[in-house]
Amino acid sequence: MTDPAELEDEILDTLTGDEPVRTPGSIGLELKRRGVIEDYDVGEFREHLEDMRERGLVELNKGNWGEYTV
Repeated sequence: MTDPAELEDEILDTLTGDEPVRTPGSIGLELKRRGVIEDYDVGEFREHLEDMRERGLVELNKGNWGEYTV
């Protein structure tokens, strides 16, 4: 299991990369490709992103439902 703080750092890195706006599914696939996570539950991953949003680390992209940005 990836450390939650490390996972958040990797998510933020993904969101500030070449494609700064992403869906939970595409973020998860990118983290899996990088070897950060082995597999993920989309529902749990979305909850994690929502927790990050509530803490002001990420936000929902206006106009594109379900996509996150920093």
